[in-house]
Amino acid sequence: VVLVQLRDKDIRRATNLRDFFKFSPDSPVNEIVYQHIRDTFGERVLIIFDGYDELSKFQKTETSIFNQILESTLLPSASVIVTSRPVATATLPDAFKDHTQQHIEVVGFTKRDIDKYIKCKFSNNSDLFRSFK
Repeated sequence: VVLVQLRDKDIRRATNLRDFFKFSPDSPVNEIVYQHIRDTFGERVLIIFDGYDELSKFQKTETSIFNQILESTLLPSASVIVTSRPVATATLPDAFKDHTQQHIEVVGFTKRDIDKYIKCKFSNNSDLFRSFK
């Protein structure tokens, strides 16, 4: 599993696959792992792109490393998960949308859910509980 935080400004400098993984914060990808991923075309690799909505227009171009992975030009055997705010999903590349197997939208809490959570978590601290009301 490789987590790629797309909000990381260093991702913009990545011009090749090695740089893309190297710039990922806390990446578990060392040289041996990188070579394995490259040589197997990403087979048995899960890449999680977190924060698609935070990418600039430049980073979403057809030639970007990110886009090439989404469109399976690079690492065609890798599994990919993209997290994003709903508003940005419309700009995902068509090639990615065409072979997407699952689309999941996490819906936020309702006012009632929030009140219930606060009551449950903070009811034994009356001062704190009142500050949330």
